[in-house]
Order: sequence, then structure tokens, then C-alpha cells
Amino acid sequence: NIVVETAQDAKAAIEFLKRSDSGRATFLPMDTIKPASLREQGLEAMAGCHGTADKLVSCADEYRAIVQSLLARTVVADHLDAALAIARTYHHRFRIVTLDGQVIQAGGAMTGGSVSKTTGALARAGTLRELETKRSGLLGQVEQAERALSAAKEEAAALEYDRKVIEAERARAQEEQARLIAMLAQHGALLESVKQRHEALTLERDNLAEAKAGYARTIAEKGEALRQGKERVRMLETERAARDTALAELDEALTGSAAQIVSLRTASAENRTEAAAERRALDDLERLRNEMERSLSGVGQTLRAFEESIAANTAALETAEEGLKTGGSEAERLRSEIAAASQQRMQLEGDKTAADKQAQAQNEKILGLERENSRLAAQLEQQKERETQILTKMWESYELTPTPAAQVAAELPDPAAAEQRAGVLRGQMRALGNVNLDAVDEYSALMERFTFLGEQKTDLETAQRDLYKVIEQLTVNMKEIFASEFAKLNAFFGQTFREIFGGGHAELQLADTSDILNCGIDILVSLPGKAVKTITLLSGGEKAFVAIALYFAILKLRPTPFSVLDEIEAALDDVNVARFAEYVKRLSGKTQFVVITHRRGTMEAADMLYGVTMQEQGVSRMLMLNLAEAEKHISNNE
Repeated sequence: NIVVETAQDAKAAIEFLKRSDSGRATFLPMDTIKPASLREQGLEAMAGCHGTADKLVSCADEYRAIVQSLLARTVVADHLDAALAIARTYHHRFRIVTLDGQVIQAGGAMTGGSVSKTTGALARAGTLRELETKRSGLLGQVEQAERALSAAKEEAAALEYDRKVIEAERARAQEEQARLIAMLAQHGALLESVKQRHEALTLERDNLAEAKAGYARTIAEKGEALRQGKERVRMLETERAARDTALAELDEALTGSAAQIVSLRTASAENRTEAAAERRALDDLERLRNEMERSLSGVGQTLRAFEESIAANTAALETAEEGLKTGGSEAERLRSEIAAASQQRMQLEGDKTAADKQAQAQNEKILGLERENSRLAAQLEQQKERETQILTKMWESYELTPTPAAQVAAELPDPAAAEQRAGVLRGQMRALGNVNLDAVDEYSALMERFTFLGEQKTDLETAQRDLYKVIEQLTVNMKEIFASEFAKLNAFFGQTFREIFGGGHAELQLADTSDILNCGIDILVSLPGKAVKTITLLSGGEKAFVAIALYFAILKLRPTPFSVLDEIEAALDDVNVARFAEYVKRLSGKTQFVVITHRRGTMEAADMLYGVTMQEQGVSRMLMLNLAEAEKHISNNE
């Protein structure tokens, strides 16, 4: 602890230590430190108690507040038993120190034990005494060394020229060696690349052989499948030809049916006209038959009148014959009348016979007309049924009614070409497959999804381009930062290596400066007195020490407030352990180190030692030793 007058002085001193990297210290400003006191009743009456430590220290009055601040709550006791009694009485509320150096901390923690005279800071007092005895002898050696130094300077001046020549040759040799090593590494890399390429080609050849065999099997399988497919296609072509033939026949039947429908309609119209005419003729014949029947009825009446007249004349003739006998002239007259009446009767009978024949002929004609009317009526019914069938088929096949069909009907100049064109169109219709009635809605939904996905694709491509730009910019920034920090780390590594090894040269090199983010890093070192260039040729301890130097260089580049080192110096020899401990001590001004170690040299350089012991099975205790206080205690005892 360093006493200063004001807090500003303490601040200035701390800034100086930070700038010069001179370690750490605790400053006690006289204008801010407040005195402390231990307000415990009856403490002086306790057995073995000497009071508080501030009352046992003499100092100037202006420093009394500082002494009280540091020591007023520390009680001094004769031995550990007295200290334990005091601690139990006052419930471990303050620190107690015994005259033999044992400590009971506030809260109950205890620090104590014996310290070997040959380890750690406790050995420093004996070392100092030995060094004092050697100092006088070393002074004489210094005088001799100064005289030898003057002679050596003269000799060094003579050897400087030789050294420069040797250094130049050595530099050229090192450059040649580095070139040969790089060439050897390049050739080794090429050889390894060729080997890998050869292995890859061999593997690829094996894979190609397997793939070729697989392709052959696949070709055979596909050939069989192709043959079966061709057979299936041939069968389908035959079936399609048969169907096309049937379809053509149906189309021809449809065309014939359409023509037949037209002819039937014409015949039907003609039949209707003829039937109407036949009906009118039949009516005329009916009227004629009625008239003839009426006429025959009149002729019958006339015949009956003639028969009655003949009978009367016959009776008159008989009477006249009887009267002839009486008068000849009257008889002749009567015979003449009878002959005239007979002649008229015969004529009337001939007319009746002719009328009967004419009536029979008319009846036969009427019967023929009735039979023709029945035939035409039956044919009309058949045509109507045929027309109904054709209309039904036309609706089922083409969804056409007579009126639209009549509107689209056209005369074909070349029925064969039209039939061929119809076959082609039917094939195209079959190729189209079944009609999807939801195709419009599906198309709308698909177009909407296509538009949405297209917008998303555009957004993703834009975001991808932006991300590529950001990644590219970040890569450029990373390269710049890495190159800058790598250069600083390389400088710190060389400096740290020289400080730890006491000379030599160390360097970090990038394997490929064109790709600094992905390439490897080579560690080139040259130990003092050795011509080793690569770390692979060093011993295990030297490799470990180079790694420690690199770690310390990283700490210089990026200091951390706290660092834990777990036996990193285990592979070092005693000399390098001492160098390691000294360098850790130097860096402890900026970073607090917790070192886990079993090496004596590292323990000797520590400020505090912590150990864990198990005196009873399953019960661990931690021991703590402040080496600075122990060293002061030893110095006071001496």
C-alpha cells in the first residue's frame, strides 16, 4: 500500500502505472481514508489478548487515521487457543492474528501451518542472505568483467566484420533453405494431391463399372418393357382402328339416317298429301256408292213396276187372248205392247247388270284404297318411330335438336375428305380425354397461386441478392480486421517469444495470403543457438513453451481481466518454469491469473497459495497462504 496526500495524487499514480505497464498498487489518500475502530466491550480483559494492531504500531500523527483504517479491526493474541476463545466469544466478527502467524478471519476462516524454509516466498529471506554474501565476490568479478569487457570490445570490433559476412551468408543460406523447404512442401502437396486424385479416379472407375453393369441391367429391363409396350401399342392401335371403323360406320349410318330422315319427312309429307287425296277420293266413292245404291234402288223400283206391269199385261194378255178369241185386232195390239215392254225390261236388266258391275268395280277400288291407306299408315308409323330413334341418337351423341341441326346442316362436296377430317377430329377429341367441368375454376386458383409464388420467388431472390451483398461486405470487413489483427498478433508473438526465450525469432505466416479466412497458419520459430525453422522439429517442452508464448501474445492483443491456467507448464523443465512464472508475474498487472500447478517454481512466484486437503475421509478443507504476509512475518522474526 502506498500513502499519498490526495485522491488526485492516487489517480495520477494509477494513470502512470497504466501507461508504463508497471504493475498494480493500492493507494491510500490521506484526505479520504477514514479511521476505523473496534467497539467491542471487555476485549482487553480476555486472556492472551494484546489489543488491536493499530495500538501496537507507532507512527506519525498525520498517518494515524490510515493505520487505524488498516489495523483497527485486527486483534493480536498470544497463541491460537487464545485466538479461538476470543473468536468464539465475539462470534467471529473481526480478524485475529497470533504472534506465531496464525490467522482467524472474520466469519471463521482459519489460515495457518508451517512453511518450508526451502519453498516459495519463505525461501526468499535465506536466498537474500546468500546473495548478500555473494555480492562482495561478485563486485570483484564485475571489475574483472569490466576489464575483460574492454578487451572483448576490441576483439568484438575485429569480429564484427566477420560476423556481418557470416550473417550475410547465413541469411542467404536461410533463404535458400526456406525456398527448398517451401518447394519440398509444394511438391509434397502436389504428390498428395496426385495420390488423392488417383484414389478418386480408381473409386470413380469402380463406381462407373458398377454403374455400367446397372445400366446394362436397366437397358435389358427397359428393352423388355419397350417390347411389351410396343405389343401393347400394336394391340391398342388395332383396337383403335376397329373403333375408328365402327365410328365411321356409325357416322355413315348417322349420315344415311339424316338423309333418310329428310326423305322420310318428304315421303311423310307426300303420304300425308296422298292420304288426304285418298281420303277425298274415298269420300267421293262413298258418295258415288250412295248415289248408285240410291240409283239401284230406283231401278229396282222401276223393275218391280215393270214386273207389276208385265204381270198386269200378262193378265191382260191372258184376258186379251181370251178376248182374242173374241177379237183379233185387240190381241195384236196387246202383243205389240207386250213385246215393247219385254224389250224395255231387257234393256233395264242390262243397265242393272252394268250398274252392278260398276258398283262391284268401285267397291274393289275402295277396298284397294283402304288397304293402301292401311299400308301407308303403318309405314308412316314406322317412319315416325325411326325418326324418333334418330332424333334421340342425335341428341345423345351430339346434343342437337332438329331446328339447330337444320341450321348447321350443309351439303358436303367431298364426303370422303369430310369423313377423313371427321376421323382426325375424333382422334384429337379422344386425345383430349374427358372434359373437366371444373377446369376454369382450377385454372383461376392455379393462376392465383402461380402469381403468389412468383411474387414470393421475386422477394426471395431480392433478399438473396441483398444477403450475398451483406455477406460479401462482411467478408471484406472480416479480411481487413483479420489481416490487421493478425499483423499485430505476429508482432506481439515475436516480442513475447524473445522475452520468454531470451532471444531467437518467431513468426506467424499465412499459408495462402489470397484466402486468409480459410487457409492454415504456419508457426516459424528459431530458438537461440538453434537453426530450427518449423515447430514440428522442436521437442515436446519447446513446443509447449512456444504455445505458451503464443497464448501470452494473444493476451497482449486482447487482455482479459481473469484467466485460469491449468498445468500448462507441466512439460517444461525447471529453467523454463522459472521463465514462465516470471512472465506470468509481469502480466499480472493487467490480468488476474489463477494457476493450477504442481511445479515448485510457479508456486514460488505466486502471491497467494490455495490448497485442498482431506485429513478425514470425505471431509475437505481449503488452506490459504498469503506469501507476502508470510515473508514480512519471517523478516520481522529474523
